[in-house]
Amino acid sequence: MIENFSERLAVWQKQYGRHELPWQRQGAYATWISEIMLQQTQVQVVIPYFQNFMKEFPTISDLASASLDSVLAHWAGLGYYSRARNLHNAAKIIVSDHHCEIPKDLDLLIQLPGIGRSTAGAILSLGFGLRGVIQDGNVRRVLSRLFCIHGDLSKATAQKTLWELADQLTPKSGPDAYIHTQAMMDLGSIVCRRSKPACQRCPFADDCQANQRGEVSLFPKPKRVKQRPDETWVVLQLENERDETLFLQRPLEGIWGGLYTPHIGSSLSKIGEHLKTVDVLEAEYQGELSHAFSHLKVRLEHYKLKVHSQDIAGIGMWRPIDRFQKGVPAPIDRLLNGRGFYMTRIVFCRKYQQELPGLPVPPLPGAVGLNIFENISEKAWKEWQNNQTMLINEHRLSLMDPDARKFLTQEMHRFFDNQEYAKPEGYVPPSS
Repeated sequence: MIENFSERLAVWQKQYGRHELPWQRQGAYATWISEIMLQQTQVQVVIPYFQNFMKEFPTISDLASASLDSVLAHWAGLGYYSRARNLHNAAKIIVSDHHCEIPKDLDLLIQLPGIGRSTAGAILSLGFGLRGVIQDGNVRRVLSRLFCIHGDLSKATAQKTLWELADQLTPKSGPDAYIHTQAMMDLGSIVCRRSKPACQRCPFADDCQANQRGEVSLFPKPKRVKQRPDETWVVLQLENERDETLFLQRPLEGIWGGLYTPHIGSSLSKIGEHLKTVDVLEAEYQGELSHAFSHLKVRLEHYKLKVHSQDIAGIGMWRPIDRFQKGVPAPIDRLLNGRGFYMTRIVFCRKYQQELPGLPVPPLPGAVGLNIFENISEKAWKEWQNNQTMLINEHRLSLMDPDARKFLTQEMHRFFDNQEYAKPEGYVPPSS
């Protein structure tokens, strides 16, 4: 075990850790909400959602008594909507079974919907100032590098080792455990990052087994990413004589569960089966965009049909888009508000880790060009083009030289994956 680990970690956290996050030292309720939001979502994305959510639902009673529609409306855009449904259900249980008080007991906490062992540990530590052991993604990454834990960290053997290490390193007293929990999260987020870790700024650089071996980039072992299937969804916006759009609530289980969208289907022909008795006054293609889920990539094709509302009765609700207050998925909201345009593709940009307009066509032939087309935004590609020009000028590279082309290809991949750039030491341009 690393000598004086907690004491050294606390000193580092006091000087370099995060101290201004809006949920810090705001009690167990704020901790719980933030921890659920931070699952699968980055801090900077969560902050405005957290602030708006707490303003609308300042207490557990407010959350429990709210409608699910209202909760989902304040979650729209965060994704992974089962988190919001579990949060709402857990609030009701806390009100009915725990007298509106979040339990201070690990076993009782993990019985609540959506709360696992690590989230429960964070609530105990950060919310109540009690001892709580956590193992979120940041902590797993730190521990895997400090102690060179091999293999898939989600497997039972690695999990057992990680929990034992996390428990051994966590101080026994509550106040110290609070600092330790926050510091471990901060260390993983600020220093021991997934890519480009700042090992030179780590207080445990000399203790880190991966760092001493020069193998930091090998830990943790990347998960094998399955190829996500591609689908096309047709978004059929029915608009009536009052310029109102028909919104349908999606089933609670499944993609965008509980949110509201226009009619969505896998093809126009299938949707047409549902519209045989509808008198379509106008039909117009509006545009498209691409959206990536964790397990699926879809192209959303948007069509607007003018109809008489009397032809479609008993399903959904007719509302003006700008006055619809219920939860709408972010990609659908972009389409309905005219931000999905013909020939404009939206991709989840690997470089910037956000959705941005993609390239109109693959910029290079073959698999490399297709990969860039699907995963790199037009903004990132243009930035790489400028960077490539500087490399060519700086190192007098000749694009006629295979070594130069190979070097630029390597640098392109490094650029898009935010890795440190290499330099072609000793490169000599070919003689003309």
